[in-house]
Amino acid sequence: MFIHLGGDTAVRAKDLIGIFPLDDRADWNNQAFLTRAAESGRVFAVEAGPYKSFVVTVDRIYYSPISSATLKRRARRLGV
Repeated sequence: MFIHLGGDTAVRAKDLIGIFPLDDRADWNNQAFLTRAAESGRVFAVEAGPYKSFVVTVDRIYYSPISSATLKRRARRLGV
């Protein structure tokens, strides 16, 4: 099963690690994590921003214009 993240991007549900909100109140640990991931080339933008969430999978991190609440609802429907 796949979870649609926006644009033409979908990820396999079994590869999903976490779905997190991306907002101005984001924890500095998240910012540090995203910075290190971007430096290593593992961050991908689903489509042009603004971004509302980031999705962590086994091998990549995706910025998504879809809210984390909506993505979590989609994942729950798939039984993730």
